[in-house]
Amino acid sequence: MLPRTRNIATTAALVAVALFSAFSGYLYAKEESGRESLERFYVRSASEARFLALTLSHLRSGDKETALRSLDAMLVGNLISLANYERDIPLKRRDKTIYDDIAKVRIYYRQFPQPDSLQYAEEALSLGGGEGVAP
Repeated sequence: MLPRTRNIATTAALVAVALFSAFSGYLYAKEESGRESLERFYVRSASEARFLALTLSHLRSGDKETALRSLDAMLVGNLISLANYERDIPLKRRDKTIYDDIAKVRIYYRQFPQPDSLQYAEEALSLGGGEGVAP
């Protein structure tokens, strides 16, 4: 084999190995990412089930105030997470359902004001041009 042909063959082989390695890495990362997402889904489901069971236990035993505080804390936690929605999700990928759901939460807070909780929730409640909870 001529030296030039050998160099071309060696280069082609190295490029093929690099492409194969990159593709293999992509497939591995994609599989791991999917597995991690699925694992997080189950962890979240178990955590929510535990929370709901505890809250329902409070309600069924007559401890309405503790149940309401727990539910309010869960709601505020979700709203704190949603406060970053418009910063994290590009306009073209935003889901109208989120804005519809936040509008329903605004109605809840107008009916049952929770001043202590609202300081954390106002940013999320104003998503989509909402007016927060002010009358």
